Amino acid sequence: MKATYCYKNREFEVYGRRYGEVMFDVTIYEVVRPTWKIFRTKSSPFVDTWFCIDNYPSIDDAIKTLIAKRLVEEEKEVERSKKVNDFFKNTY
Repeated sequence: MKATYCYKNREFEVYGRRYGEVMFDVTIYEVVRPTWKIFRTKSSPFVDTWFCIDNYPSIDDAIKTLIAKRLVEEEKEVERSKKVNDFFKNTY
């Protein structure tokens, strides 16, 4: 399965496949160059995980939840980097 999702003005390509009855494997890439035919996405996955289908009302909801969680983590990473950069600016 391949799908495209837009979330907070960012575009993501989602690749997924089912394993057995209840497991679903999903890999999500962020599209950074939408007009290019190759190298459209970042080389490393935005999200690469699996989940139990029974834990969500739909697979669509699960994918949206995974993207939202990763965006929160990304904001925290940016905040941490800013703190470290501010520290080094002030000490040297």
